[in-house]
Amino acid sequence: MGQVKSDSGKTDDIFSGLKGALNGFEDLTKPTKDESTTVKGNSNVHDAIDNLMKKSKSVANAIEEASNHIKKTGESFEQTDQSISNNIGQN
Repeated sequence: MGQVKSDSGKTDDIFSGLKGALNGFEDLTKPTKDESTTVKGNSNVHDAIDNLMKKSKSVANAIEEASNHIKKTGESFEQTDQSISNNIGQN
């Protein structure tokens, strides 16, 4: 009889890789804004920096959510495979 087997190690590897990327994302520091000059471009750059930081946080949140889903999916597959294996073994 065949063997029912899943490998959650693969999803753990993906999860770890994404977590590592997230840590790199979170290590980014916000650029320093020039507050001493009053040229019009400075306020535009300030807005651009703020928008970039918001988008960066949004991307980091999406990556974190996706990596958590990948990990949970791998765990779910492993539990399902174990349950199927147990049922096959009983019959």
